Amino acid sequence: MVPPIEVSGSAKVQDLASQLRDGGAKAFVVREGADEFGVLLPEHLLEFARDEDLEKMLIAADLARPAPTVTEGADVAALVEAMREDGTEATVVVDAQTGSLPGW
Repeated sequence: MVPPIEVSGSAKVQDLASQLRDGGAKAFVVREGADEFGVLLPEHLLEFARDEDLEKMLIAADLARPAPTVTEGADVAALVEAMREDGTEATVVVDAQTGSLPGW
């Protein structure tokens, strides 16, 4: 498993798309507040890869999709329920003590 990479909301989409193409990342997490996160999956970024001018102008915050959080010890049922409740494709796993991504 390749862990997601936490990036700034101001990260350029062009740079993130390059990381995806180079195989250095599978997903990106954008912190949108103290305990709010957004995710960028490959399909979100690659939608804009066809338009070089647009890709150069966009930043991660423009494309990040809100994602619910679950704590590190959550079971699969909790993950599925969080995604179902929010109608999202991904959840962000956080450390219960610090609110940070595990391993960061």
